[in-house]
Amino acid sequence: MATRYHTRLPHQWKLERIVDPSKEASKRLKWIDYYLKHNNARKTCRYFGISQTTFYKWLNRYKKQELKGLEEFSRKPKNFRVSTVSHDTISLIVKLRKKYPAWSKYKLEVILKRDYGLIISASTIGRILKKKNLINQVKSNKLKEEQVPTMY
Repeated sequence: MATRYHTRLPHQWKLERIVDPSKEASKRLKWIDYYLKHNNARKTCRYFGISQTTFYKWLNRYKKQELKGLEEFSRKPKNFRVSTVSHDTISLIVKLRKKYPAWSKYKLEVILKRDYGLIISASTIGRILKKKNLINQVKSNKLKEEQVPTMY
């Protein structure tokens, strides 16, 4: 009577780690299969209606990472701007903007420097206003028109 020692397929652990590919990854896998069958990149690109740059991008990712490389990965930037402005300063900018909605970021910069001794660039103030959703072009333009005296 023969004894079975190996009940698992070779490299079965690799297969177990593979999750069902997404719809997009399946589509890219069809590109790769067609290419491997015909061994002609141009023919593959024409057949599927894709650019050669796109095809080679996914082919290289497939060669490096196998099926996992055909999945889409996050495009979120790894580094992003972190504000160095204190919460007190931000609340002061928000308070001034709510009190005087027609004041531009440039005027707020001058007011903060003159009255509060805070040196903050207009760009930083603009980012804070945008983040706090305090930029309303229609309202700002309307208030500016009311404040500007007409010349005849």
